[in-house]
Amino acid sequence: VLIKIPETVSGSCLIDPGRHWKLTELRPGSYKTVTEDLHTGELQHYRVYQFDRPSFVDFSMATGKARGGLVSAGEVLATANSTSLAIELIEKQTALAEAQSELAILKSGSKSTVLKLAALNIRLAESELAAYLVQYERQKNLFEEKILSAEDWEIFESRRDLLQLDVEIAQAKHEELASGSTPEKIEQSLTNIASLQRELDAVKEMVRALDIRTPIEGLLSLQERSGALLSVTDNDTMIARILIPQAQAQKPVVGQKLEIAVPGFVDREFVG
Repeated sequence: VLIKIPETVSGSCLIDPGRHWKLTELRPGSYKTVTEDLHTGELQHYRVYQFDRPSFVDFSMATGKARGGLVSAGEVLATANSTSLAIELIEKQTALAEAQSELAILKSGSKSTVLKLAALNIRLAESELAAYLVQYERQKNLFEEKILSAEDWEIFESRRDLLQLDVEIAQAKHEELASGSTPEKIEQSLTNIASLQRELDAVKEMVRALDIRTPIEGLLSLQERSGALLSVTDNDTMIARILIPQAQAQKPVVGQKLEIAVPGFVDREFVG
């Protein structure tokens, strides 16, 4: 007579949150946010913040969140400040304002005061170039005497080229204003303004993205041992992983009943 004896398989149980979002530093000036969804096995809400090396990057926690607690999806947890991005925003705003001013001048016709300002810009650019050439010649002598390295000499040459380019740009603007407006110039100015506006909108979007928001609801943690600067854990759904001995690996089957005992809930078993 064959008697069926019920068998059980047991093992240690690892319990993880269903979803876990975290902000980590990849390397200096580079940060990553991502949500790990253990229920679906996917990485979601992936974003990388890449800042230029010369910039300062500051992270500040949102008011009232320094000690952690329950946070809602979409809530601002931290704000990053980048000096290079702030400078780029100012440069884009200035370039757009200058282009709009030039368009207004083209439509109304060049005025003597505008031409005078353009001439002053030429003198200013030429003065900056002349002042720099004095230092440039000294550095050139040091380079020829092999006191200055080739890398440092390239920096001085690049600076000289930029200042020369500033002079040429100032001269070109003066000539353009002096020649008067044409439909072609106005159309070109409109195209330039539209392009600068798109660039400015893109930079503004980058600035808005510096408000770091959690895409999920959960418990906020700061400076974890895993290296995360901050993280949010969604504990509404938990994932249980049972480690069973290799000798019993062939016994579990699809649809088998599971009973999970969780430390801290000694009087209760979870069935699945």
